[in-house]
Amino acid sequence: MNFRIVTASGPVSVFLTCQEVADRWRCSKATIYRRIATGRLDTIGDGVLLRVTRESLLRYEAEITNRRRAS
Repeated sequence: MNFRIVTASGPVSVFLTCQEVADRWRCSKATIYRRIATGRLDTIGDGVLLRVTRESLLRYEAEITNRRRAS
């Protein structure tokens, strides 16, 4: 089951698959799994079926954006 929140701009997924995150960032799923392994992305699941939390994804993207601006 994929939970969604309905916003003014339409439905938004609360949990994303690793493939959805990889598609969003235009990278491989291996990159996403590395971010998960290092603790940079929070997930729910049992190790086989992982879902990345939307809050974790947005927090990580904000970190990266802020780091690039500070350089």
